[in-house]
Amino acid sequence: MINLTRGKYFLFAEKVMLFLLFLLLFIFTLYLSGNFQHFLDSTQIMLLEMSVSVSVVLVIYAIAYGCVLFFSVSGISGSRKRVRKKIPLRKYIFFLLSFLSGSLIFFISRFILVWTG
Repeated sequence: MINLTRGKYFLFAEKVMLFLLFLLLFIFTLYLSGNFQHFLDSTQIMLLEMSVSVSVVLVIYAIAYGCVLFFSVSGISGSRKRVRKKIPLRKYIFFLLSFLSGSLIFFISRFILVWTG
């Protein structure tokens, strides 16, 4: 049985979520700067669709990270021993930041895509 509550999973998941978060912010910043630099409409739509895709992946990954975080704190794992572990507060803040920023940019991007037709 694979134990996902070890530190290696959290390190890998944090690196992937950080990469996705910066990628999402970079793509959305490109979209915002493209409005002022008069990018083509097709380029703007492509950037919005890319931000929607990356934000969906980020939110799904953040939910999986949150579930593993919850299960590691509650002591539910593959073993019969119920050992409560203390998780640092920064992991919760990072989870909430990733989840909220991904969902916020997703809704903003989808709203702009629907609004512009």
